[in-house]
Amino acid sequence: MQHQHSVDINGRARLAFLMLAATLIATLAIGSVVAAQTDSSIVGDYSVAIGREDIPTDLPDGMSFAGRWIVSFNADGTYVGERQDVGVLVSGTYDVSGNEVTITDDGGLVSCANPVAATVPGDDISSGTYEWAKIDNNLTLVPLEDGCGGRVVLLSSRSLSIFVPCTTERLNTSDMATPVGSPVAIEVPDDEPVVVESDPDDPLAILTPDDPVDTETGETVPGDAAAIGAEIDGLLGQMTACWLTGDPGQWLPLLSKEFRSSLVGNSPDFASTIGAAMTVPILWERAGDVEIESTTQVSAIVRSTVALEQDFQRFLFVIEDDEWRWDG
Repeated sequence: MQHQHSVDINGRARLAFLMLAATLIATLAIGSVVAAQTDSSIVGDYSVAIGREDIPTDLPDGMSFAGRWIVSFNADGTYVGERQDVGVLVSGTYDVSGNEVTITDDGGLVSCANPVAATVPGDDISSGTYEWAKIDNNLTLVPLEDGCGGRVVLLSSRSLSIFVPCTTERLNTSDMATPVGSPVAIEVPDDEPVVVESDPDDPLAILTPDDPVDTETGETVPGDAAAIGAEIDGLLGQMTACWLTGDPGQWLPLLSKEFRSSLVGNSPDFASTIGAAMTVPILWERAGDVEIESTTQVSAIVRSTVALEQDFQRFLFVIEDDEWRWDG
């Protein structure tokens, strides 16, 4: 006989808000560069979010750096810094020598080639030298010699993540509060079986990873955790990219409708709360194999990274409209 657990929506919502609150108040410094590099090329498009807390109060026109940036190091030796809400604000060239890179600004409104950028009148600060390391999807730049405060803020306040465009269809946040009945699961200790709440029209409760069942035909079908894992990786990549936009309407479609509704119902001002949390960039990556809970639900350990701090949690994912969605 199979047992079912009732779903504590408010409990799940509280846990989610604790996670968001923790990221909102995080103020983490970039540490030293790790010597071992997993990629020998600096070439690529990267994204970074610069917050007000990253900008020294005495930096001239410092607030020009606040926002979400795409920093591109092109194969032809040129580089571009583009603030996503404004456009290109700095461009120039770079030269790599071992684990050091020299970056030279040529033009742009926040270019270090501008005389007004120098803290000491007459100093040439168009170039700066950094130690670099590219590990997984992060590029870390540590200034070795750079007299341009704006460039230091942009390139070294946080690690730069590989840029992935957010491709979701924007959700009207006024439509988020309607609860939708869908199978969901709860977290339980590892020594207890994980079960799912059954849909009234679906007699399935819990299926073993080795024996999933097609909900339409009722026939046993082989599970393919590897293929599902690739799809979950794609979802987590979109969660990271859409979080970086700072627009809740871009990120929330990646959550299941019921999970989304539970979060909205837990806060009368949810959109502004999550919007504030989104000022701190988060990188989500799968850190373990996918476990198939049913034909419509899987789980996996996910690593959430804020700067150099990491947290590991088991996330639930469900199929909705033929797409995987985060379910808490």
